[in-house]
Order: sequence, then C-alpha cells, then structure tokens
Amino acid sequence: MTEQQTTLTPRQAARYVGISEAALRLWRSRGEGPRFFRAGEKLIRYRKSDLDNWIEARLSAPTVCPLHSFFPRFLPPAGSRQFEVELVALRAIILRLLMLMVTKIAVGMLPIVRRVMRISWLHSGG
Repeated sequence: MTEQQTTLTPRQAARYVGISEAALRLWRSRGEGPRFFRAGEKLIRYRKSDLDNWIEARLSAPTVCPLHSFFPRFLPPAGSRQFEVELVALRAIILRLLMLMVTKIAVGMLPIVRRVMRISWLHSGG
C-alpha cells in the first residue's frame, strides 16, 4: 500500500471508526482520540494503523455472566440448555417474590389510605 492509501481524511476516519466527524474534531481540540497529523496548516490526516491501534486499545474484555460470579459451583455452564431452564426458573422466583413484596406493602398501606380517605371525606363536608 502506498502512503496515500493508508491515510484518511477526518470524514473517512470517522466512518472507519464508526463515530461522527464532530466527535473527532472535539477530541482533536482536547488532545484526545486517535493520533493524527497535520499534512498542512489546515489539512488533518489519520493513518489507518493509528486508528486500528486506537480501536484495539479500547477493546473490552469478554463479560462474565453475573450469576456465575456469585454461584460458580451451583450453575451449569452459561449458554447450555440447563442454564437457560434454571435462569427462567430463577426469574420466576424473583418475580413471585417481588409480587409478594408489593402485596405486603399494599396491605400495610390500607389502614393509612382509609384514614386519609376518611379525613378528606370529613373535610369535604360529605
């Protein structure tokens, strides 16, 4: 490849990286973002290799299933059919617990609601 083919304009670089040209401009003004060079007073260029290195430096590590970090010995391998079945069962249990909590809160609020209703009824003259 020639030097001409390995350098990109800011518009091409933005497309290559998958961000807006405005973001590149902002990062340049702050001294952030991928490395660039000035080919003239106002002529900005990016090398593909610098863009690739910048992308590579920002790759994240693979995520781990949060359930496996808490219960590593008790769960089947993530992605297995058994794991999916147990995950559905766990979601059902959590949903049921939440419903019970909401019911308890609602039942506990009934006396307060009745008292407020009675007071507002007395004040309204009804």
